[in-house]
Amino acid sequence: MGTICNSVSLLLSKQADGELNDLETRRLTLHLGSCGACAGRQAEYQALNELLLAPEPILAPPYLWTRVRAAIIRRPEVKPGVWETLARRLRPAMIPLAAAAVVALAVITSSQLSRTIAVNSRDAAAKAVNIEPEESNVPVLIPDVPADTAQDSLDTH
Repeated sequence: MGTICNSVSLLLSKQADGELNDLETRRLTLHLGSCGACAGRQAEYQALNELLLAPEPILAPPYLWTRVRAAIIRRPEVKPGVWETLARRLRPAMIPLAAAAVVALAVITSSQLSRTIAVNSRDAAAKAVNIEPEESNVPVLIPDVPADTAQDSLDTH
């Protein structure tokens, strides 16, 4: 297929649509007399036009649009999957479960925090007194001695 055939293919399409002027019609006729490939393509265009432009159009049954609209409005029910069913059944219990999880997290966090504070305070107290900290998890408690009692004990010695 040469460059002339490429330019003629547009003319074939225009001819099939009925949009050719006289000059284009003469040019196309001259080319089709000497090119069998373009003549075959013209025959294909004509056969396609005969199929597309059938003498009697196919009419849809009168109730078709009513059935289509009814089918759109009435969607088929889709059965939920396993996860959707499980989520639907557990939904009423979700808020209490979430609240219990938050409370449990708060209790665990506060116990770990108090344990960390106790160990750190025990270590700080041991360093203040200049002794080695104990290895147990029980914090060392230093008793508070009132100032006047401490003064009395110093006076008696």
